[in-house]
Amino acid sequence: MSEWISCEDKEPPLDTMVVIGWDDYPDIEPEMDYMTLDEDLNQIWANYYDDPPSHFMVIPKLVKKWKYHAELRTTILRSRVFI
Repeated sequence: MSEWISCEDKEPPLDTMVVIGWDDYPDIEPEMDYMTLDEDLNQIWANYYDDPPSHFMVIPKLVKKWKYHAELRTTILRSRVFI
């Protein structure tokens, strides 16, 4: 499971969508954004450069989980004995 990471401690990978939040505005729902490069090659938030978030969370990849469940379902179906 992903956890909140302080933007002061670490920046998210470039061009990777993450969940973002602000610790000084706890009532605001988390948003999604990504970091990109400006014309001077500085890392900036694509949509929240005027009000950068304080924390981000990496979105877990679900494809592996879906693949696991599909394989498990196939194994269960193959192991059933039909009478």
